[in-house]
Amino acid sequence: MRSSCGILLVVAICVSATAQETGASSHPDVGSSHPVLDWLRTKDGGFFSDKIIFQNGGMFATQDISKGEQLMIIPPSAMLMGSDDEAEDLSCATAERLVEEYSDKGEAESEYWPYLQYVFESSPHKTVPMGWSEEGKQLIQDIVGDGLDPQEFGSGSFFENCDYDGEDADQRHDLLEASYRIVLSRGWHHVMVPVLDMVNHRNGDWLNVDRDPNSDNLEVEGDYRIVALKDIPKGSQLHNSYNQCVDVTCSGTEFTYITPQIFLDYGFVEQYPRRFAFDTGFEEEDNELGLLIEIDENGDNELELSWLNGGPYWEEVEWLEEQKQRLDELDMEARTQNLPHPHEASAAQDYYQSLLVAIDFAIQAAEDEAEDEF
Repeated sequence: MRSSCGILLVVAICVSATAQETGASSHPDVGSSHPVLDWLRTKDGGFFSDKIIFQNGGMFATQDISKGEQLMIIPPSAMLMGSDDEAEDLSCATAERLVEEYSDKGEAESEYWPYLQYVFESSPHKTVPMGWSEEGKQLIQDIVGDGLDPQEFGSGSFFENCDYDGEDADQRHDLLEASYRIVLSRGWHHVMVPVLDMVNHRNGDWLNVDRDPNSDNLEVEGDYRIVALKDIPKGSQLHNSYNQCVDVTCSGTEFTYITPQIFLDYGFVEQYPRRFAFDTGFEEEDNELGLLIEIDENGDNELELSWLNGGPYWEEVEWLEEQKQRLDELDMEARTQNLPHPHEASAAQDYYQSLLVAIDFAIQAAEDEAEDEF
């Protein structure tokens, strides 16, 4: 039978520490700036703290920051969304709006130009799985098989999901597809929230910024007033959460929009902590989440595994062992060498390894718990 929810098992296997402050120097250059940050400061009601710098793909504290301190304000005048409120898919409408601002209005006319230039020309939107090659998508489909997530990998594109009747569809095909990838990978639902989308994701003890939980308006289209959730020492990276934030965009997602879904939308395997839900087919009828686990690192660089909704039945352990055997039989070295783009090979290998680690630790934790019962 399943054990009680929330039991914590420390798996005594030492692992190398993940990059905690990826690409960060200990003392960021205080004098540096960024066009998007400067642009936000010009917007009515816009604010960006002079204690933060954007460097090496992330936000870093240039001075000590106190818990509760205001870090940025993104007002509605800085946000972008579709102009068609009646659209069946509001993300489609926002994608069209981005193209209109970027391509039709351009630098001369668009009031969002610095941000648009950044997301279209500097942001790696082509690395998200929706933009992968067919070979890359097929490899992920082979990795997840019939039982692991994300099952919907590679599905969906602008012209598959959006009803676009413009006569210029052929000429704008690539731009609309790129815009749609940008909205799905950077937007908060269908709304683009500049600057906040430049803060990297991480949960657990690393999560240190979010919308002000005391704000009167935490809806998608309200002011985004970002504060420090805890004291942030100088040189530390700022992290927000894509699935455990305080506003309406994260409602009910902490157990359903997890490591596999984040990989699907963003093209990277999140740093620890990671959550996986395994739909083994042996769950109780009232369990809609599957076998839900979280793996995190402790201070000794060991991985800790938590059963978030009860430990497994033995049938589920056998299911996990079958998945592990299937993954072990994949020739990942040969498969990744044949991919046309290096970022696809790297990301596919990362996701493959994350699944192996999660399944290995779940099996070992179940076996260790069984031994303790006898």
